[in-house]
Amino acid sequence: MDGGHGERLLRPYVLKSLPAGERLLALARFPWALRWFAWGLLLILGVAPIFGLFALYAIEKLTVPIAVILLALSVIGAVIFLCIEAWLLTTEFGLTTQRIVVKRGVFGRETTEMPLHAVENIKLNQSVMARVFGYGWLEIFGSGGGRLCSPVIAKPMAFRAAIDQACAQAGHELQSR
Repeated sequence: MDGGHGERLLRPYVLKSLPAGERLLALARFPWALRWFAWGLLLILGVAPIFGLFALYAIEKLTVPIAVILLALSVIGAVIFLCIEAWLLTTEFGLTTQRIVVKRGVFGRETTEMPLHAVENIKLNQSVMARVFGYGWLEIFGSGGGRLCSPVIAKPMAFRAAIDQACAQAGHELQSR
């Protein structure tokens, strides 16, 4: 959940879309492993080839095909990094006193919402690696066959507990898991 560590540069959509009388209870955070993965890719694919380019140039072993390959790797690394960061900055998973909201989109916007009174069951998805690194995702099933899937989030058990508590406070108990 958002602890105010500069995760959001702009005011989150979930906050902007709150009607009168509704409060934000939780805003999921992304796992640190995802950010480290993005930065690792940038260093390995984006920066390392540039150092290789300068090193080969310094010892006069740089050829045009090698320069093109190294520059292409650097561009690919930068593009992958920017795509991951754009996804992280434009994807939200929030819980309010009335609903659960997932918002995605860089240029367009796609939102999926489920009222708390419609929530029937919550499924937690975590692989062994996800448990070790403290991330996972939730599938929330609602009445009428509705289904809402969270993005990969940090501390999914805590977010699930927050949903359980919000449903209980709204006077709606979830079915057995």
